Amino acid sequence: MLNIEANEDLLNNAASYSRQQRIAFDMLTKDYPNSNDFRLLQISTTKDDTVIDKSKIDKYVIEFTYTKRNMVGKLFKSKYQVIDKIGYVQSFDIQLTNIEQFKIDSLLKTSQQQILRSTKNYTDTIQQ
Repeated sequence: MLNIEANEDLLNNAASYSRQQRIAFDMLTKDYPNSNDFRLLQISTTKDDTVIDKSKIDKYVIEFTYTKRNMVGKLFKSKYQVIDKIGYVQSFDIQLTNIEQFKIDSLLKTSQQQILRSTKNYTDTIQQ
């Protein structure tokens, strides 16, 4: 599967705020000449209420964690803020610290192990 297809799959499956995440994702992909040059690993979205000119506004902060082609073993993040259908870059293409990378690696490893255990349990159940 191409990275762009995997990225779209992750975006579509993780979309809790699909419109806002799409705006941020489109901003991220525009900063890469080739959309296959990065592969999303994680999308994190937070929603906050804020007041601007006495009006309540919803603010979304979307952070993408990803790997880049030819940068084996290194993880990067970009963060965007979306307010009223307008996206703003907070940070772009920042390499994760060793601690941040360790946490993500551990989370991914734990998830993979849980999937393998679930698959094995399911297979064992079917065979019985």
